[in-house]
Amino acid sequence: MKTNRIKSISFATAIAGLLMATQACFSQGFVNLNFESANISGYSSGSTDVPIGLALPGWSAYNINSLGTASFSQVGYNFLSLGAPGLSLIDINADGLPTLQGNDSVVLFGSLGNTIALNQTGFVSNDTESLLLDVYADDNFEVTLGGHTLNFVPLQNFPNYTIYGADISTFAGNTETLSLIAPPTRTPNIVEFDSIIFSPSLVPEPDVLNLCAIGSAVLALCRWKARAI
Repeated sequence: MKTNRIKSISFATAIAGLLMATQACFSQGFVNLNFESANISGYSSGSTDVPIGLALPGWSAYNINSLGTASFSQVGYNFLSLGAPGLSLIDINADGLPTLQGNDSVVLFGSLGNTIALNQTGFVSNDTESLLLDVYADDNFEVTLGGHTLNFVPLQNFPNYTIYGADISTFAGNTETLSLIAPPTRTPNIVEFDSIIFSPSLVPEPDVLNLCAIGSAVLALCRWKARAI
């Protein structure tokens, strides 16, 4: 128990240090939230040595474990890890793992004892109510804002991802660090993120979305029957 507590304190200290360092350097709005700004010209699919500034402009990445915190200077491009911790930009040409939206998505590879965090610091506009994002996760995922773990609810399921939403109205008007996290698991944990939106709308209730989906399906069926008569 004492060892686990020490590890928890060390992890919290590492996160706090990252937040302080990044918040001191940035005050602009968030960028490249859909991961479509990659400049990977000259790098072949399957590469593992793409500078993070080219693959994921605006973002920084870290591996946090019992030995401390290490930053990633290079990431993969269409590279799928078989168990090693890391992260990769994938596009529509990637084998084995489709993008969630558009041409590009980002994949984090968590593993036993290793937490992978993708961070960006920016200004949360005054009218922000919620954070929306697309996620696929083999196991579990976490997203923090300003060091606080967000309470996400699933809003809509698709074959290869789920749209999640969280209330972040209390962060409006502040400069905060957003962290996308693949926590450590006993088996390799692939977490894919895309289409992050700071929205001025409240998080819709899942039941309301389900009713809308059912209503749309019924309406489509009625129209189909009317045409068939």
